[in-house]
Amino acid sequence: MKNANNTVGMTSQKGSKPSFWTFRHVLISLALLACVLVVMWMGAFLTSRYTSNRPFGDIENAMVEQLDETIYPAQDHLALKRYYNLDPDLFLHSSVYRKGDAMSASEMVLVQFDSPEAAEAFEKAMNERRDSQVDIFSGYAPEQGALAKKAVVDVQGNYALFYVGDNPNEIDERFLESLRG
Repeated sequence: MKNANNTVGMTSQKGSKPSFWTFRHVLISLALLACVLVVMWMGAFLTSRYTSNRPFGDIENAMVEQLDETIYPAQDHLALKRYYNLDPDLFLHSSVYRKGDAMSASEMVLVQFDSPEAAEAFEKAMNERRDSQVDIFSGYAPEQGALAKKAVVDVQGNYALFYVGDNPNEIDERFLESLRG
């Protein structure tokens, strides 16, 4: 019920204070709440991870088709353990492309997984690898250290990529496109 002061609720008696919650205050509060909910929804939407139904071989082929095989030769499946201290059995599929050359920071790791634990293990290991490579190369090969600083660690719903090399943003875009098909 509204009174002459445009307040909501009980009408004020002569001499009493009007209610704080005027109709205007209620509308402003509801508008602010709606804005907060929209921002939260958009944040959840924009940070969601994409899960792909595409076979690993298709994703891998899309990723390596434009890589220089002299810079990114394929490694065996034990390279995950050797270079990144990751158990290859955590992943459904994995591929490692890198030189055994200690003077090159260039590398690419592609994995497919089916558990959040595997995704977390990959992300942690690759972030540690990136930080380690930046520290190592910054001292004696600054151009390689700069590549390592720009490394891509992209963990999606069931695939993940680690890439160090030229054009990291283009490689990451190619990764995302290959997941969508």
